[in-house]
Amino acid sequence: MTNEEYYDTLTPKIDELRMLRENGKSIAVGIIGQSLLKEDFFFCAATDRCIHLIDGFAGMLQERNLTCAGHYSAFSWTIVCEPMRLL
Repeated sequence: MTNEEYYDTLTPKIDELRMLRENGKSIAVGIIGQSLLKEDFFFCAATDRCIHLIDGFAGMLQERNLTCAGHYSAFSWTIVCEPMRLL
């Protein structure tokens, strides 16, 4: 696979990750609402962690650091970020 083919394949995936990242921001706003409860801190922290995972994962893919991206995604993505996709 050439670099051009790789980036052509990667672009829609990165766009989807960016969309999920933006969804995370709106989810955090929805969690907090008009009042900040103790439980909100947990959910906002989980959302923040997911946003940072998305940023790191997308960066690794764009740099073609596939070994680290595979390890990174196998553990962190499914545990922390997959539930956000369901919302």
